[in-house]
Amino acid sequence: GGYTIKFPVTMTANKNFSVSTVSPNDALDFWSSNAQISTTGTGSISLSAKRNITVNTGTSLTTVNGGISLQSNLLDQGIGNFNGLFVQGLIRTTGSGAITLEGHGGNDASASNQRGVVIDIGGVVESTSFSGGGSITLEGTGGSGQSGNAGVELPGTFYAGGGTVKSWTGDIRLTGYGRGSGDRNMGVSVYGRGSTVIANSSAKIEIEGYGAGWDPAHSTLNDAGQENHGVSIVASTRVSSSGGTVTIRGYG
Repeated sequence: GGYTIKFPVTMTANKNFSVSTVSPNDALDFWSSNAQISTTGTGSISLSAKRNITVNTGTSLTTVNGGISLQSNLLDQGIGNFNGLFVQGLIRTTGSGAITLEGHGGNDASASNQRGVVIDIGGVVESTSFSGGGSITLEGTGGSGQSGNAGVELPGTFYAGGGTVKSWTGDIRLTGYGRGSGDRNMGVSVYGRGSTVIANSSAKIEIEGYGAGWDPAHSTLNDAGQENHGVSIVASTRVSSSGGTVTIRGYG
């Protein structure tokens, strides 16, 4: 169930675009390359799904000074095996609009790779204003399955490149919480050639991740799995700021 958006929508100046699903089985999918959603002025884009949101290859969500907010399965009510928020298309603000992406993976206890927020190969999340640009915030929680349930993940490959999060003047923050009973349930995972988190000018980057089983109240890891890192950045990826600080904190 849910909604599939296949056609372009251009809002008049300062008008908002908003879609919310109702049932725990309802997803929100942008499948066609014609699914181009855009606003101007202070117009915002707000999408909320009880289950998952997919922004597929060729689709785009763009604003100027209005924010972009995507929220998927935040109450952990979505049923089945899925990634909370999966981005292969373009999410962009060109002015002061902030981008906030929040997702929670599925609840299939026998499944793996139920990630909270995925900026997949070819996916781009960017704030492009050279002055007073909006911030970018990604926060994800892995699902309650076996292995590979990262909170936030930017994967990549040698041939196809990777996911990109980029800002010119707005700060970038990634926060992830791995979940699951097995291995590689990382808080934040950036891997594979071409995956990048880049800030220009004085914009700052902050990455904070908690591996599965981490108990922040007691600063202990109560999990038998392996490689449940708080933050993992490997294999020819890039995390950099040309003028701001880069802060990375991992618990796992």
